[in-house]
Amino acid sequence: MSIIAAMREYIASCPLMSEFDTKKIHIDWTESENENYGIFPDSDDILSSYIDGTQIRQYSCQITVRRLAKPDADRLRNSEFMERLQAWFDSQYNIGNLPALPAGCTASRIRAANAMLSEMDITGKKGVYTVQIIMEYIKE
Repeated sequence: MSIIAAMREYIASCPLMSEFDTKKIHIDWTESENENYGIFPDSDDILSSYIDGTQIRQYSCQITVRRLAKPDADRLRNSEFMERLQAWFDSQYNIGNLPALPAGCTASRIRAANAMLSEMDITGKKGVYTVQIIMEYIKE
């Protein structure tokens, strides 16, 4: 298993994501149609290294959700969804429910930040919403 595969599984376990067809969970892309999402890996940085080879690392990815966003009511609903999604990550960290990572890697913290409408399509009917996921983990 890879870290992105573990993140995909973890994100899919969020009850909020049940609003989406599980066949529409993409890596590095989203469909142009509404009601699907993609996970976009961003970085995997070393925060600290120890003499025994153990590393504290920070993995970042972005969840991108494509939804109808023409009237204010849709944008409000979507913003509320992103707010709840961000809060879900915080609550999972608080109860110790972290992603199950590949052998030799152990998640130590996860959080979500910067949930927002990032773009509208050319018709002004579809919005792309993003939230950044930041996970710290120990790699032995």
